[in-house]
Amino acid sequence: MPDFERVDTAVALVGCGAPPFIDPFRERHALLFAPVVVLTDPTLAVHRALGLAYGLWGGFRPKSLWEMARSYAAGNEQGPIQGELRQHAGALLMDQTGAVRFFHRSVSVGDHPPVHALVRAAAGIWLERRAESAAS
Repeated sequence: MPDFERVDTAVALVGCGAPPFIDPFRERHALLFAPVVVLTDPTLAVHRALGLAYGLWGGFRPKSLWEMARSYAAGNEQGPIQGELRQHAGALLMDQTGAVRFFHRSVSVGDHPPVHALVRAAAGIWLERRAESAAS
């Protein structure tokens, strides 16, 4: 979070569980006091609009099982599933005009983009804004 704050980037997370799951999620991931907006769309309309993968195969393919085992070995435990088990994640970064500057569609459970890639893309937007401000 500090890296995103340094480059003046707002962070929003969109899940698909029921609204009562939001606060426990924020607590579990140490986001209670973080400048993060956590939203939920149990209808999955946002996920469909982004073309995010949907289906059980991503959760049970060999790569996914390896990713789950690696995560567990690193000390992460899977709690009860809250939301749609078949819905896969993604990461999206938009600039202030709404243009998509970074997009990642997860194809399996542990397929997350490296955080440094998101921060680098956010920093690029921040640098462009600063250059535009300096030029005007």
